[in-house]
Amino acid sequence: MSAIAPSAASSSPSASAVTSIRFPSPRRFAVVGAGFAGVSVAWHLLQHTSSSGPVSVDLFDEAGIGGGASGVSGGLLHPYTPKGKFLWKGKQGWQAALNLLDVAEAAVPLTGESKPIAWRRGILRPLVAEKHIRDARKLDGGCDGSRIEGIRCLERPVAKAMVPGLELPENGLGLYIPDGINLHPRTYLDALWLACADFAHNACPGTRAALVKQHVSSLAELSREGYNAVVVCTGSKAVLLPELAGKLPLSMCRGVVADLELPSEYEEYHSQAPNLLSHAWLAVQGARKIVLGATKNWNSGPECEEVSLQEETLVQDELLQRAAQFYPLIERWKVKSLRAGVRAMPPRTPLGALPLAGCINELVKPLQSETQWWLIGGLGSRGLMYHGLLGERVAAAVTAGDESLIPEEFKKFAAVSAQV
Repeated sequence: MSAIAPSAASSSPSASAVTSIRFPSPRRFAVVGAGFAGVSVAWHLLQHTSSSGPVSVDLFDEAGIGGGASGVSGGLLHPYTPKGKFLWKGKQGWQAALNLLDVAEAAVPLTGESKPIAWRRGILRPLVAEKHIRDARKLDGGCDGSRIEGIRCLERPVAKAMVPGLELPENGLGLYIPDGINLHPRTYLDALWLACADFAHNACPGTRAALVKQHVSSLAELSREGYNAVVVCTGSKAVLLPELAGKLPLSMCRGVVADLELPSEYEEYHSQAPNLLSHAWLAVQGARKIVLGATKNWNSGPECEEVSLQEETLVQDELLQRAAQFYPLIERWKVKSLRAGVRAMPPRTPLGALPLAGCINELVKPLQSETQWWLIGGLGSRGLMYHGLLGERVAAAVTAGDESLIPEEFKKFAAVSAQV
């Protein structure tokens, strides 16, 4: 790009001087995997662009945005453990996730569709086990409906009135999270990526965001592309990369979810009734549509995402029977489709099952490259909860070249990896 400006010292009226404007070369980053972690870190990397150091992000995923386990998740977002206590970094993770939801919802007009991204109807956890009921009463100091840190403990009549058809034993309770949210994962991720593209288009020259629908079979492929840094966010498929095979402390858990619809002859799911979270979860996506999940298969490979004809009946029976224990009206709903995804589960720590995040230069040391290598992985069942916080912290660390910007608790996998 160049601009033509008049020269004060020109020897003729028509003479001009050509001044070339040179823009700094962008810092080039590759993100591998377009699920919750990948799209989040792409957004946060772009926030570090500037006229003196523009940022270019290539997002690699052959399946497109949300094509993996993230797109199959239930989309239930809240910052609490099953006992009603805050997850580690729960408040920060919750706020970071809400910030990204705001970004995605602002980008909805760019999608050209009017489908909602999120439903803010709260989440109710029915409690039937005596131990869980005792713990809930201790947490709440009773069950008079008082709000403790965003959770309300509801006696049986109140909980049943909130969800017509809910089944609880005589001494049963409900833990109610009024601010709990249900996201539509694919719609949310599509909108968040469009926000990335729109931001790059309107940012300083050199800023760029591109989706590359290409399979990455090894990090060596990217080592020759001149990236300043590569962030691996491939979930369960991280163990398929030869440079990381056998080096990550991850377990594979395959889950199947069912998309259900309610026939027109039945009364709609109440517009103010919350999502349900118990032995199974019901993520409500409108008056006549819910997602029911999920099965758990711990003997899974990283790519077992197809639902075979042989398992369809077994999976439907398992999910429906589990849901019927607390919501018998599930028998009215019809299964329209089944979807499967494989989660990469991290090891448990005294703080819970925390995701993995940090620099992996040492793990991929044989690669002859100036590229810096980073990982976000093992989000497990907490992907939606932690994806905003992880994307923010890792992007800051990548652009600064400073791993200390990532909490130590996310980086402890390096020591565990040495024992794998």
